[in-house]
Amino acid sequence: DALPIWRGTSRSTRVPDWETDTMSDVELLDATELVSFEDLCRTCGVDAVWVEQLVAHGVISPVDGPSYSALTILRVRKARRLEADFSLNTPGVALALDLLDEIDRLRGQLAKIRQS
Repeated sequence: DALPIWRGTSRSTRVPDWETDTMSDVELLDATELVSFEDLCRTCGVDAVWVEQLVAHGVISPVDGPSYSALTILRVRKARRLEADFSLNTPGVALALDLLDEIDRLRGQLAKIRQS
């Protein structure tokens, strides 16, 4: 089932969906846009208590009082997928996301090294 899409100042575009060999609409999020805690929960289709647990474990953090970067939507959705797909508890989700972030960072460093 489809989750609601954030309708701030983000814009939609069509991109290829490699799994189905079709075009899909995707929402491009503005990294500078802020979303409220309530909008974050609603847009991601998650319970407020669960999001508070993500905050407590350092998975996400507000950037301006009770507001979050619109990009936090992606992180919360990824956290939800990890929880569901691997039956992880919140500390497990936090660890998995930290490790995935580290892999991305190391891949970036490796790409820079290969370019020089």
